[in-house]
Amino acid sequence: MKPLHLRLSQAITGFLLEKEAAGKSPHTLRNYRGTFAKVEAFLVARGYGDPLLQEISREIWVEFLAWLQEQPLGGAAARSGRLSAKTVCNVHTDLSALYTWATRLGYTEEHHLKSIERPEYDRPAIETFTREEVTALLRACDYVQQAVGSGDGRHTVRRRRPTAIRDRAIIKLLLSSGIRASELCSARLTDLDLKRRQLRVAGKGKGRDSKVRLVFFGTRTQRALWRYLTEFSEERPETARVFVVDFENPRPMNRGVLRKMLLRTGQRAGLSGVHPHRFRHTFAVNYLRNGGDVLTLQAILGHTDLRMVKHYAHVAAQDCEAVHQRADPVDTWGL
Repeated sequence: MKPLHLRLSQAITGFLLEKEAAGKSPHTLRNYRGTFAKVEAFLVARGYGDPLLQEISREIWVEFLAWLQEQPLGGAAARSGRLSAKTVCNVHTDLSALYTWATRLGYTEEHHLKSIERPEYDRPAIETFTREEVTALLRACDYVQQAVGSGDGRHTVRRRRPTAIRDRAIIKLLLSSGIRASELCSARLTDLDLKRRQLRVAGKGKGRDSKVRLVFFGTRTQRALWRYLTEFSEERPETARVFVVDFENPRPMNRGVLRKMLLRTGQRAGLSGVHPHRFRHTFAVNYLRNGGDVLTLQAILGHTDLRMVKHYAHVAAQDCEAVHQRADPVDTWGL
């Protein structure tokens, strides 16, 4: 059967509609649209217009990926430099998804992206917290320094923060369970089982694309959550979100508020780079350091494949190598 005559713009529209219907997350859909906007800019720049999908050759996509790596960063900030290698790799992945969809439905016979090597990139170093850093963060949840008075009578006082109990519970849950920021913000009271120390979370995506799983947390996190809920969950329905802002008129915490809260806590603790995913990294690496296996970690974190988990394992292995170098009896005893 010959492929249907479909222009690239029509294929993109159909692909996005199907992904929306499948419940892909707004973040994923936004990334797809960003990729296809780059494709459109390239086609216009090269004078290709809006070609039929089946008439786009492999050479055009190779040319596009090469062109992409030479494009300056855009946006309102007007930064200098080039697109990152990871961004180019993500574009290749998005185009491959488009071709997988198109070949499955018979809109083209050739899946050109399968024959084009995906651009490589160096993964950024995984940043984790030390025990001392987390201790400093927990302390920074409790108090804030405030300037009071004016003139010669101006001085600084330490005041307890009204959200201290909530913020401590958040940090401990992120570190103890390894959940994502979106998963923490979307958790509802009915998802939380304090007695069994477990939380039901929905992973990336929504609808049928959502991957529901159970995550677990320890006894100290259990106590922190119990204390927070005992103080702030009165007269809230079970369907309400676990973590809220403005306790008098509760509204769900979102990722932006969470990131800002952690950033400010880090500033009070004298730490930089405090963000939700760093707690996830810390959980994963320490899980492996303490004897956990990669397959169980993959299930706990909700990853669809082992690529990221293997990256954590590599970091844990480097730790073991460093510890051995410090502890080798033959070297340390000077034998």
